[in-house]
Amino acid sequence: MQTNQKPRIPYWHLWTDADGVSHQTRCFLTEFELQSISRPAQPQWQGHRTRAEVTVMMTVLPEREERFDLLRAVELLAPQHLPLIVVLSDPNLKAAAQFQPSNKPELSSTLVARDLWLGRVELMRDLRARGALVVDSTPEDAGVDSVNAYIDVKRRQML
Repeated sequence: MQTNQKPRIPYWHLWTDADGVSHQTRCFLTEFELQSISRPAQPQWQGHRTRAEVTVMMTVLPEREERFDLLRAVELLAPQHLPLIVVLSDPNLKAAAQFQPSNKPELSSTLVARDLWLGRVELMRDLRARGALVVDSTPEDAGVDSVNAYIDVKRRQML
């Protein structure tokens, strides 16, 4: 997915007004830069990094031939840090991968979708094997699922 078009990742911002009334606003993560995790890795879309007790870095999962740089970065982080990686699920891709084709064009589309889906599953498995905590979530639930994963890590005293 290394294109020149910046990703737009949807999320829900939960906020409270001056009267204490809760609201939800649909927003988008858009501040990405095409850069390398560490040289000589190939560039990939990444969000801005900050320094704090908890650092969240947004990136687009690399395709099969570009994933080794991400896996290496996790290997370098994992001895001292717990990388929490939130993978945004695409229900349309999953449905296309599970589709039962009835003709050649459908078969072609299904095979491409299955290859992409299996590559995603394989990458998540490899990230976990290298010490990352991987949360698989929909864009709508990513915030809650990420916080729940962090709370679980704290409860289990993994940090």
